[in-house]
Amino acid sequence: MASDTPKVSTSETGNTSGADILYQDTDGGQISVDGKNWVAEADYEKNNAAPDVQWWTADEYEAWMNEQKKEMESLIGTGDGWYDGQGVFHEFTQESVDAMMDSYKETLESIKKGVLYSKDDGDGDTYSMIPPTEDVVSSYSVDVTKDNGKTVHIGDYSTVEELDKAISDAVKNGQLTQEQADSIQK
Repeated sequence: MASDTPKVSTSETGNTSGADILYQDTDGGQISVDGKNWVAEADYEKNNAAPDVQWWTADEYEAWMNEQKKEMESLIGTGDGWYDGQGVFHEFTQESVDAMMDSYKETLESIKKGVLYSKDDGDGDTYSMIPPTEDVVSSYSVDVTKDNGKTVHIGDYSTVEELDKAISDAVKNGQLTQEQADSIQK
């Protein structure tokens, strides 16, 4: 009977740029950013294309850095400078150029260690940085609606294997029947 079949959704949550993106492995893949409204994965990707980010290589960044040094040193003593975040004007001096170069050298070393820095896209001075240790975090879970209408949530595990073990444990402790577990773990 159809009523005996549990309603199942396997979900994975990825966090990118501070926003949760929820994924359900049902109906060819469903995406949600709020957990309430779901769209087909293909439609989501059409409407939310990833930006074409260009990443610095160490060689490119080092060449850019050396150009910046030449440009900044040529401005020493000319009265040129920049405004900081508090609106204070700073004139280029050898000390300020050296401080900026030290900062650029730190960035270069980070790039050499695998950190990704995006190039300016031409729309401003905003840069993205992705440390190599910052992986997308996945969370695997299952929601099962039982015949009595109650929903059993098993989840928020970092691997499918952990989720499978939790499903097996749910059968052992009577939260799910073996038939329900089998329908989840196709």
